[in-house]
Amino acid sequence: MTLTFLGTASGLTVLHRRHFSIMVETSGKRFLLDAGEGVTQGLLEWSFDPEQVPAVCVSHTHPDHAAGLPMLLQTSYLRGRTAPLDIYLPKGRIAWFENMLHGFNIFNSRWKYPICLRALEEAGERLPLEVFRNHHLDTILDVAPGYGLDAVSYSFLVSDAGRRVLVSSDIAGIDDIDGHVRGVDVLVLDATHAESEDIATLAEQNPDVMIILTHIPPEIEEETHPLQEMVRDGRMTLAEDGFSIQIN
Repeated sequence: MTLTFLGTASGLTVLHRRHFSIMVETSGKRFLLDAGEGVTQGLLEWSFDPEQVPAVCVSHTHPDHAAGLPMLLQTSYLRGRTAPLDIYLPKGRIAWFENMLHGFNIFNSRWKYPICLRALEEAGERLPLEVFRNHHLDTILDVAPGYGLDAVSYSFLVSDAGRRVLVSSDIAGIDDIDGHVRGVDVLVLDATHAESEDIATLAEQNPDVMIILTHIPPEIEEETHPLQEMVRDGRMTLAEDGFSIQIN
């Protein structure tokens, strides 16, 4: 399994990082986890053909995780794509997303390739992927239904050839993923919404798990930040755009 980090920024736009997206390549599948702004540029920069991306899985529809999709669709169209593209979304956001595409003048009946909107909760039927709900969007549980929407966010577990990778995507805190860490080889962890002390404790309690921090807020890049010592000691990795790791 190979992971390539196409975007590693937090929700705050910065010059040297694109927004969150990871290309996953397993022995039989290739797919994106999230598609933040700049994902198409990331694909091109790191030598991936956008037309060769068969599926995108969206953990939740915050802009830094989903805003890159319209340009990915348009670029693929202009480059002559004909193969279908599966987009997996939390099922309560599919109708909203389809309406948004219509607002961008992206209509399946006039598009060069099929855009198949599917429920993220069922992604495991087609991809080597499990999803589990986290509490990242709990703060809008009382608001979203009034707009005809749910408020659901997911984390990912990817399995291939006996290896397991947990990609937290955005979480409310370490408690969201703590019960799922045991037995994984690599943890790709949201560094914005988890407390630094909790990240450090998690690393100490799971010394055999490789921890890769992404969704990087600017303050973590400062040399004096508490997590930088663990990065310098090799106890965790601070991902940058274009960082790629093969997990054998």
